[in-house]
Amino acid sequence: RLPQPPTGKRAGSMAACHLGTCFSMFPHQNPDQLKTWVTSMKRKGFTPLKYSRLCSKHFTADSYQIRPFANYPLLIDDAVPTLFEFPAQLSKSPPKKGD
Repeated sequence: RLPQPPTGKRAGSMAACHLGTCFSMFPHQNPDQLKTWVTSMKRKGFTPLKYSRLCSKHFTADSYQIRPFANYPLLIDDAVPTLFEFPAQLSKSPPKKGD
């Protein structure tokens, strides 16, 4: 579990924290990583806007760098959101052709 950061906001930030949950901006500066994030969310037709954010509950604890004396953890550059609770129909593998 992600350590609970104090409430605070980083200026010009990629992350903002509030009540123990951090919100990270989508990596628009890296198109390949952005595509990976959006694909992992399984939201058909979703396109994140410039200021869209994803909360820390969708990242594993090792996706963050905990820094001494900082008010919030830093999302590492290659982090990918992997923790989602999908409806059953999205969690199942599609049937194979010929089945």
